[in-house]
This record gives sequence, structure tokens and C-alpha cells, in this order.
Amino acid sequence: MGIFPDRCQYFKFGSCVALSILIIALKMKSTWTSAISRAVTTLPSTKVSSAGVEKLRDPFKGVFLHLTPHFERFKLRCVYVFLLAHFLNHGYAQTHNLWFGGGLRSEALRDMGYSPLVFSGLGLSGMLGYEKKAESKETIWMLNYSQAATSNIFERKLRATNVGLLNLNFYPRANKSFSWGWSNNNALHHRYISGFDNFNGRTDVFTAFGPAVQFKKQLQVKERNFVFSAVSHIQLLGFYLPSGYVSSLPSGFGYEPNGALKGFWQSIYLFYPGGAFNAAVWPKLEWQLKTGNSIGLQYFYEYTRMQGAQMHERSTGMWLLNFSMKIK
Repeated sequence: MGIFPDRCQYFKFGSCVALSILIIALKMKSTWTSAISRAVTTLPSTKVSSAGVEKLRDPFKGVFLHLTPHFERFKLRCVYVFLLAHFLNHGYAQTHNLWFGGGLRSEALRDMGYSPLVFSGLGLSGMLGYEKKAESKETIWMLNYSQAATSNIFERKLRATNVGLLNLNFYPRANKSFSWGWSNNNALHHRYISGFDNFNGRTDVFTAFGPAVQFKKQLQVKERNFVFSAVSHIQLLGFYLPSGYVSSLPSGFGYEPNGALKGFWQSIYLFYPGGAFNAAVWPKLEWQLKTGNSIGLQYFYEYTRMQGAQMHERSTGMWLLNFSMKIK
């Protein structure tokens, strides 16, 4: 069962190739027949029997008349195989869930481009997610947006805004609570200090890939079904684009002769252990409803550190109430 959807993909591909070859053959037959008919029509008058002329006009007539029933049956079989594989792969082997949630965000950060002091505070966060489950693979997409009002010990205010897109892919095994996979994290973090006259905004953008692990367990409490799961990922390789040493712009855009492409190339840094780090832990508890939907409580913790022109690190935690609905 686990590899059945992959075989369906091969059946679909094979049937598409077979149909394409059949269509090309029939088109070529039609083209060749038309060309020969025109050539025979323009031939000088010679003594050619009517059977010979008919043979010249359509040299494939006997062959194709003999093979036409076979072609029709073969074409129908290809269509049946393609449709069967399509419905088995998309209708039987997969389920799709859409979920959204919102809650409270706590953030602490330090940006050496501003100050060595720590800024901390609270804010609001929202999430929108999509999850696709199959026998052999589980895919999760999570889009989140949040803002937090932070300050340091001298009451200097800083507004932090974060936008992130996280992709998780796991390969579960039968009767196993743990599953391994890989992840891709994409994030934009903007910091703004209204009290500064110059360079009051700083931004970091990164995209990176790394391993991920998931633990999932079914629970039952007083005839109610719950699912506890915990996901963890760490990003190891990618690139990031930070603000410059003192400027809000990336360092490559601080020189006027640089164009957009050259400025971007000179601004990017390699994301690797030692130069940048990103990891997260994401536990959640969901109450499974009889309708197939669920209500859950989740906590998402993330730590990020990037060197760049100036070191920047942040630690965030989000408590979220989410609702998930089955869409297929």
C-alpha cells in the first residue's frame, strides 16, 4: 500500500506516452495520405489501373483498416488505466487539511547594529497552514505573520515584524511514532526604532534547508480522541541577506555604482553552521471531532542567529489556538 501511489504515477506516465505515440502515428498517416493523393492528382497521364491509383492514393489503407480496431481498443485501455491511476492516487491515498490559528507571541532579540542590549516584549501572531497526508509521505506548509512591541531596560522602543513560510516533509512508517524528513524555512524579520533619526529600520531575510523529525501519538481520554504531535527542525544550509554595518540597506547596495544584481550578489551570505543558525520546536495537542475536523492548542518556539555585517539573534515563542478542517 505504501508504494502503490508511486506505481500509479508510472501507469499514468506510460499511458500518456502510449496515447501520444498513437496520435502521432494517426496524424502522420493522414498527412502522408494527403500528400500522396495530391501527387497522384498532378501526375502526367499514364496508363495506370484504377486499383493501382487507389493503392497510390492510400498505400496504408489495408494496413490501417486491419489495425484500426486494435488501435481503438488500445486507446480506450490507455484512457482507462490513466483515469484509474489518477483517481486511486488522488482520491484514495491522500487527505488534505486546512488550518488557521492565532495567539500571543513573546519575543526577545539583540541587534548589534542598534545596541548590545536585549529588547523584549509581547505581540500577536497568526498562522495559516495546509497539510497533505498520504501512505508514504506527509507534507506541511505553514505561513505565519506576527508583530511584537519590545523595549530594553532604558525603555527604548523597538517594533519587530516577522513573516515566515515553513515547509516540512516527513516519511512515516507503519506502527512507528517517529518519522524523519526534511524542512525548508523562509523568513523575513524587520526591526524598527522610531527614536532614531537615521537607519532606524533593519531587515534580515533568509532561506535554508535542513533535517526534521516528527513524533505523533493517538490518545483517548473519556471516549474523546486526541492527537499529540511534536515537530523539530534545524536549518543547516542556505543563504541570507542582512542589513549593512550601519545602513538599513544590505551592504552591497551602499555603493552607488552597483546595480541590482551586483548589489544582491555582494550582499548575500552563506547560511551554514558557524555563520548562521535556525532551529524550532513545535508541540501541539489536537482534539479530533466527529466531523473529521479538530481544535488544537500549540506552542511554537524558534531561535535564530545570523552574523552578517552585524550579529543579530532572536528567540521567539508563540501560543496559538488553531482550528483544522478536512477539505478532501
